[in-house]
Amino acid sequence: MSRLLDRIRLQSSVSVPPRRRPLLVRFHRFIPSNLENIFSKYARTVPDKLNLKELWHMTQANRNAFDFFGWMASKLEWGVLYILAKDDNGYLSKEAVRCCFDGSLFEYCAWMRKASAKKAD
Repeated sequence: MSRLLDRIRLQSSVSVPPRRRPLLVRFHRFIPSNLENIFSKYARTVPDKLNLKELWHMTQANRNAFDFFGWMASKLEWGVLYILAKDDNGYLSKEAVRCCFDGSLFEYCAWMRKASAKKAD
């Protein structure tokens, strides 16, 4: 049993070169320049924020032909993000999208709600 655990530890500590990693890891990384490209291309009213109309146009422009499920899934994902993280003016900020990708979206939403509650008092 301890021999098996030693092999598992050894295998997990060995660095795997990037070309041998699974495709999922290689192709699904967060690249900040892509986020910048989204906002520079589609954010027209406010430079670092998207409204619902701009979000709709972004999902329309980035869809694949005859991928009906992908169209719906994209609109659903971005729509839920818009509902969760929009500010009081109805804009989705670049920071909110970044928080979605790095995993701190709910902390960001809690911070925004706390800030808006303090502003109301």
